[in-house]
Amino acid sequence: MEEEKPKNPRGGRPELGEKEKRNNNVMLRFTDAEYEALKAEMKDAGFEQAALYLRLKLIARKGQLVYNPRESLDALNELDREVKVIDEKIDQINRDLKILKAQGKIKPEPEPELMEKYTEQLAELTKTQLKVGKVIKGFFRKGDKMI
Repeated sequence: MEEEKPKNPRGGRPELGEKEKRNNNVMLRFTDAEYEALKAEMKDAGFEQAALYLRLKLIARKGQLVYNPRESLDALNELDREVKVIDEKIDQINRDLKILKAQGKIKPEPEPELMEKYTEQLAELTKTQLKVGKVIKGFFRKGDKMI
């Protein structure tokens, strides 16, 4: 079992262990051209802090891509919101169809091809929504940290 660290009565961030502390530093100097190239590379990878980007770049294995997952997660969250909006609209259409059917304004039974197509699209939408949710949850379960 891990040894529990005593809690700081004043709160705040817990102290880092000896292996977690960053005691060594390196100072780098760049020409203007080198610095602009570094900034462009950082921007492409989605980073704002040079120290974080350079640390990850140095630690990364050869050929491994260094990127900031925040942009991908934001896109996945937006996609999830859009899928939920579509899902809500489909539910609204269902409610409206039931009302129209009860009022006798539409055929009691819709055309089989239409129902089959509707059912397929609803199933596909549900699968997509579940995949998006799994990707987002899986990212955080692995212990990856957003940068």
